[in-house]
Amino acid sequence: ETSRLDPSVLSKMLLIEVWNDQAGYPSSDLTRPSPALFMGEAKVEMELQPHLTYSKQVTLPLEENSEIAKRTITGKITFKYEWTPDFCVNDSDVEVGGSSGSKGREDVQPVKSTGSQTGLRGTLVVTVISAERLVNLECGSSKLGSSCPYCMVMCYPQYSLDRQMPKPSVWRAPTAQKTVNPNWDAAFAFRFRWEGARSISKGIPQLPDRE
Repeated sequence: ETSRLDPSVLSKMLLIEVWNDQAGYPSSDLTRPSPALFMGEAKVEMELQPHLTYSKQVTLPLEENSEIAKRTITGKITFKYEWTPDFCVNDSDVEVGGSSGSKGREDVQPVKSTGSQTGLRGTLVVTVISAERLVNLECGSSKLGSSCPYCMVMCYPQYSLDRQMPKPSVWRAPTAQKTVNPNWDAAFAFRFRWEGARSISKGIPQLPDRE
């Protein structure tokens, strides 16, 4: 699916999924939680510019995703993203900013500048703040607020010049215990290295075939 999207769109896409932290639900995909634990998702196209800092707090309703699970989703989520560009034009790896509880990404490496149209280099700090009126997935419980929600935050902080494909990165936020109105207030810093991607604006967007 990502191969059909314009790289310039993927570089600014942020997806937050909410899941119930409960044992005993095996998944056919070892990299993903069981669909039975899905509590909704929110997507946003971030306002990221190569040379401008930006900060925004967002509150969005959680949405259904029938490809994961067919169920009624309720509630909304509040989060914040803060973008700090490196302001560098060479290929040095400049560490900028950060957040409590965040660590450097071992899977993010500096790449040389190629004069790309989507050259985003910097630090994106995502803070999941809170949610309210989440669906309660604790079956057999008469007490509201028994779900244990946590967030999976995904973005595309790096572009592979070798494969001509975006590289996703996922952060699992801490779990809030037994509540449908969680207050997480947890943050993570993603290091962005978007260089070499070609922006496509006409026709059906496709990534170019690797030569």
